[in-house]
Amino acid sequence: MKKLSAIITAGGSGNRFGGKIKKQYINILKKPILIWTLIPFVESNIFNQIILTIPEDDLLYTENLINKYSLNNIQIVSGGSSRKESVLKGLLACDPDTDFVFIHDGVRPLITSQDIMALLNETNYSEAIIPAKKLTNTIKLINKGYVEKTIDRTQLVEVYTPQVFSYSLILKYHFLSKNIDFDFTDDASLLEYYNIPVSIYLVDKYNIKVTVQEDLLLLNTLLKKK
Repeated sequence: MKKLSAIITAGGSGNRFGGKIKKQYINILKKPILIWTLIPFVESNIFNQIILTIPEDDLLYTENLINKYSLNNIQIVSGGSSRKESVLKGLLACDPDTDFVFIHDGVRPLITSQDIMALLNETNYSEAIIPAKKLTNTIKLINKGYVEKTIDRTQLVEVYTPQVFSYSLILKYHFLSKNIDFDFTDDASLLEYYNIPVSIYLVDKYNIKVTVQEDLLLLNTLLKKK
């Protein structure tokens, strides 16, 4: 039986989002976004550890929030100054015997236990798996405000989390890339940098990341359906 850990990153400052409340703590349908995100990981009942990375100033508040909703098996650690640094802190908090780790954004609350189980099944075939959705809109490359060309969307996907990796593999390359000045927007891009194969698991529904205020309206609708 595989030993599994989950890392939920919720250490961002939310500068693009704005407002007085950090986006992970905003209530949607009477629950904070972060709680909506955590519930499927807890209810899947497959993780030896669920590690939550949080800004140091929010540690006590988050601990009280988790207790309020009676969520078990969650270990809170202080995040870093960047997402990459927060993920590494989460990786270092994992049991060294972990086989696979699921790395997820704390403000992607549309994940389900079924999604998690489907990704777990993919670990039978790959050491690095990311969920992705095919694009449906026309995509154009622009230059200085003008269209340069239309991109073939059949070769493009929109990527979500949780991204799933062999623990030893992702930990190795997080260490190797510590001092590299490169914008790794997700953990898969870190492996891509080193030419490590990453497989795609195609999904057919949205798993949006809350980034701007307008996302809350869409999220409210999608959570009602969930």
